[in-house]
Amino acid sequence: MRNSVGHIVPGEHEQAEIWIKYISELFDDARSEAPQITEDEENLGLEILQSEVEVALKKAPTRKAPGPDDIISKPLKLLNKDNIKKLSLIYNRIYSSGIVSEEWLQSKFILIPKKKTKIKSYGDFGLISLMSYLLKIFLQIILRRIQIKCEEMISREQFGFRPGMGTRKALYYAQLLLQKCCKFGKPVYVVCFIGYKKDFNRLKHEKLI
Repeated sequence: MRNSVGHIVPGEHEQAEIWIKYISELFDDARSEAPQITEDEENLGLEILQSEVEVALKKAPTRKAPGPDDIISKPLKLLNKDNIKKLSLIYNRIYSSGIVSEEWLQSKFILIPKKKTKIKSYGDFGLISLMSYLLKIFLQIILRRIQIKCEEMISREQFGFRPGMGTRKALYYAQLLLQKCCKFGKPVYVVCFIGYKKDFNRLKHEKLI
């Protein structure tokens, strides 16, 4: 394994230190301070319903690796009504306070080679972050609420990250439109697609918005 300047790193301890530095730089994102949670109950939104937890548990995939707490989704799917109610109470405490357990915020990184050729540097690996399934269920509930709100405001021309509205379909429509314009001699305007490097890791979301 080689470091960023191409030197071979022989020892496991030295490699571990370089991995820590590499991941820290990869996920470095200095953002403004999070807004303070007010005690105004009108701004907190509806509490998380037990039915929402049940739906999220039902839709949780079963063949996924666990996070640092080693809890897999299969036993969670077997929770009875009483235990789901208790889990709902925990989620509502997090939802109303904005405070998440430190254990839930820990992740386990798995290395996956990007190339079939011989690995030479740390950049040749892709990283998968495994988080707690209990946190995943909570985030799925919040995500579902956000999706419902977004769908009310997003236009039909928006493609990507929407069910049945992938970018592949948009590219097909764009190609079809270009062919029609060329056939009938109509002016064509170039569309530029920007690919951000490691968009979910390094992209400054505040600047993008």
